[in-house]
Amino acid sequence: MVISNAVICDIHGERKADIRIQNGVITEIGALLDGDEVTNANGAYFIPSLVDTNVRLLDGALNAQNMKAISKQALKGG
Repeated sequence: MVISNAVICDIHGERKADIRIQNGVITEIGALLDGDEVTNANGAYFIPSLVDTNVRLLDGALNAQNMKAISKQALKGG
């Protein structure tokens, strides 16, 4: 999979580039990457390793039910 035209924000700053992802891992960042499946990010921001530190579990237990609930909340937030 290739994500094209993304604005990448990382330790190197902000730049527009394409991202190749294979088996869920970023394998290449560069210009004009091609592949079988290409998604145009259209200038959307790509922030690798961003962690949401504002996640709270209501009962403090990390289990399958809570993981599903916080995943749904994360999807709503973008």
